[in-house]
Parts: sequence; structure tokens; C-alpha cells
Amino acid sequence: MSNKSKGTVKEAAAVTLSSFFNVKERIDISSQAHAARAIASDTDVVELLSDSAVYYRFDTIDADDVLTITSVADNGGVAVFTSVAHGLSNGNVIVIRGCSDETYNVMGTVANKATDTFEIGIAYTATDTGECGVITDTISANNDIILPGGTVIQRSIPEGEQADRNDILVVHFKQETSAVTSYIRFIEL
Repeated sequence: MSNKSKGTVKEAAAVTLSSFFNVKERIDISSQAHAARAIASDTDVVELLSDSAVYYRFDTIDADDVLTITSVADNGGVAVFTSVAHGLSNGNVIVIRGCSDETYNVMGTVANKATDTFEIGIAYTATDTGECGVITDTISANNDIILPGGTVIQRSIPEGEQADRNDILVVHFKQETSAVTSYIRFIEL
């Protein structure tokens, strides 16, 4: 956002900024559930806009553990991801990045796993390719950074994480206390 902006964070979170930045999405964090998004490999700075207090943390999925998604197919309106001999299990929590359709670049739980395919319960929109990795831990108040409500921050990708662009860098989110409606905007610069 421009330094000339004098609106509130709630106003900023409500506007469409995708013509200016690579806005991933407005993420609903009202339920206090853990959410995570993979950061595009060419991103140097992440901007977070929140209207309530949020815990956040960066994490890395090692390049050796990154799986290639070779296609996305339609199964009755549900997206089916193909990754040959992926080794995932039903219940694994994963993040996906690199798909041209941003609706696929999300965190999800593996279901209907077969040897080369899996679903995460999202709607099919188009065929695509990308990559994914398993998240093995969740966010906690004990070791994560708090983003106070009503703030906008920019964070450079942590030192050392930029060295291997084949790793998947993940940012985790969780609302500090429950609010009726709360969102965070995740913007890649």
C-alpha cells in the first residue's frame, strides 16, 4: 500500500488490491483455526494486513520433500491433483503453490488418496500444475510472532530462506482471540 493511504486497516482489507500486488486472498481467520499459505518462489517481501491480533510464523518445507503436481482433473466438480507416487496419506495437511489458478494455492487436508492422486476438498476450475508439501506442525502462542490488530506490516523473506528457491516457504496464521468476523490479507511483493 502507498504511504499516502489514510484509510483504516479494515478498509484496506476490504478493497481489491490485486491490480497493484499479487494478493493471494482475503483469508477468514474468525474461527481461530490454523491457516497457512505457501509463498511464491520469486517473492522477496510479504505484506500482512489484519483487523485483529494474529499469530504468524514462517516455516520451510525442504526441497527434497516438495512434490510436483503434474495435473489437476475434474471429479464431479472436485479438484483431483496428480503427483506420481506422492506418498501422502489421508489426513496430511499440505500447502500448494505455483498453480496459475490462485484458488488451488491453499492449505488443505488430503482426502481420497490413491497412489498418484489426492483431493483436498476444493472445487475444480481448470487443469493446472504446481507443487506441494506437507505441514507437520501448527501455530502456537508460545513461539510465534504476534501481529497486533489494526496493523499493516511488511516482512522480508527471512535470511537464508531465499537461497534455495526450490524449498517451499510457508507463512502460518492464527487469530489470537475469536472475533465474529476477522480477515487477514496476504500480499506478495
